[in-house]
Amino acid sequence: HKGSMGRIAIVGGSKDYTGAPYYAGLSALKFGADLCTVHCSTTASIPIKSYSPELMVSPFYEDNPLGFIAGSTGPLKTSSLDLFTKQHSVVVGPGLGQYPEIQDTVRLLISNARRANKTLVIDADGLFAIGSGPSIIAGY
Repeated sequence: HKGSMGRIAIVGGSKDYTGAPYYAGLSALKFGADLCTVHCSTTASIPIKSYSPELMVSPFYEDNPLGFIAGSTGPLKTSSLDLFTKQHSVVVGPGLGQYPEIQDTVRLLISNARRANKTLVIDADGLFAIGSGPSIIAGY
């Protein structure tokens, strides 16, 4: 059954950084995961999808200069808890960028992954986000 050998969510990828989430997702698939979804910015979604038909790509935020979708209160298009409901593991950070709004979102995603009791890998810009407040991962 598709997904029984592992469902991975990669949260990363922005206008300028599309390779990191692609390689993270491809590596997950090569090491045996059945399904890998890259949750990225809308501008990164087409390049990442064009790299490989094996990856599922789901744009979940806008990476305009302010990091916000017009008329919204934050960069997310969907609840971050919805990203984790069917996933076994979550990778946060590769290629996300360092806009302050995105960094706040990373901290929210990490908190929600912890609350959902998901295996979590923090990489790249995810590490940058927790650098100012490492207590978010204390005891994880």
